[in-house]
Amino acid sequence: MGGVFSGPMFEPSEDEFRKSSTGKTGGHYNIFGTKGPDEAMDFLRLYFPDGEANELNFVLFSTSGVHGLYTTLEEEWASIGKPYEFQEDGDPEIKREGEVTFLLVQPRIVGMTYGNARLSTSEDFEFLKKLRASSWAAVHKIGASPIAADNPTRTP
Repeated sequence: MGGVFSGPMFEPSEDEFRKSSTGKTGGHYNIFGTKGPDEAMDFLRLYFPDGEANELNFVLFSTSGVHGLYTTLEEEWASIGKPYEFQEDGDPEIKREGEVTFLLVQPRIVGMTYGNARLSTSEDFEFLKKLRASSWAAVHKIGASPIAADNPTRTP
């Protein structure tokens, strides 16, 4: 019996944009890290060509953790070309010029991809802002009743 299989379940453990942190294949119950900031931007544009997220694939930005800082898209865009900043305690803040951290969440398959995306152009900046806004809207719909999803100020 033959068949055609596709989708995230059959993703390789590594491709041109990202690599599994666990080393296992498939998108289910897996965590991927992007290979670099340029690959990360290409990956986000591939996953979200129109910049629109949904309840099955959305992105959280400024996630920091072990892969970056909490700086926002606007802060990074404004800081491109400026010198490194220092924290109040005098320690230099690790700063990736023009990069913003992100976490792609895929709740249905329990999959995630993390990385730093490089903002190189105003088109990148606008794309990521659109993706952030559509991601917020998508997250708001998860688990909400149809009434609350249509009117966030009204509770059922």
